[in-house]
Amino acid sequence: MTARRARPVAAALAPVPALALGGVVMHAEGLPATLQVTNLAAAAVGMGLVALAAVALFPAHGARRGPPLREPASGSPRRGGWRVLMGLILLAVPLTAPGIEGVHRWLPLGPVHLHAGALVLPPLLVALYRAPWIPAVATAVATLGMLALQPDAAQAGAFCGAWVAMALIRRQGRAGGVVVLCLLLALAAILRADPLAPVPHVEGIVGLATRQSALLGALALPSLAAIPLALAWFLTRPVGVLLALHGTGALLAAWAGHHPVPFLGYGVAPILGYYAAVALSLREDGVRPAQEAARPPGSPRA
Repeated sequence: MTARRARPVAAALAPVPALALGGVVMHAEGLPATLQVTNLAAAAVGMGLVALAAVALFPAHGARRGPPLREPASGSPRRGGWRVLMGLILLAVPLTAPGIEGVHRWLPLGPVHLHAGALVLPPLLVALYRAPWIPAVATAVATLGMLALQPDAAQAGAFCGAWVAMALIRRQGRAGGVVVLCLLLALAAILRADPLAPVPHVEGIVGLATRQSALLGALALPSLAAIPLALAWFLTRPVGVLLALHGTGALLAAWAGHHPVPFLGYGVAPILGYYAAVALSLREDGVRPAQEAARPPGSPRA
């Protein structure tokens, strides 16, 4: 297996230690086995998505160097625009659903409620990197506005950090107004009161691990840190770095307050969101960003 072909495998396997450790902790705590099985089932579905994307990127019979750069497909305003629109719709749906003590973060899918921000934001970041600048800014502002209304402090801070980095990369530092606006919206989400009490096997999973065993508690940090490191190292840059910033922001929020601990704690949405972003990144691997595809051949970089 070449190093290029090993990248999706490494990215897909990066969350496994945290998932396994979380399963051990939940089992030792006497929690229902359905919690562990649900997490593992979500990971299996996600790995299937990554496998499909990897097969498309690395066909069995083809050039070992991978596909050439492709232009965004015609026939729609821009490639991936439907993904951005779908992401905004999924973020808006919780605002129309009955909340819990004024909090509207979850997508109601029958008996299952998915954390909208954790599910949508990672693949949305991948799509935004390839979107035209003005629609990307409008989407980021709308996203942070909805996160402030939900409110979702952890995802607002994580998305804002990744988006600001993306804006500075795409505009070569000339995005001061956009950065300030997004920071203010994220701050509005962070400062809103959150009346919900933490759930031990979701937000408090690290505390459970530490209480059960010093070894389990010590293993929690490296198992979680491996996930954003894998994104930054194995996925195409800068998209992999942007996803790593978002993942790091979510982990820092969990450390700083009562916010969900992805992968280690119970939660399907962050697992599916992670693998959807990895699969979409692989699917888009080798496609020029919109701002680069629109530049005439031979023209200097702005």
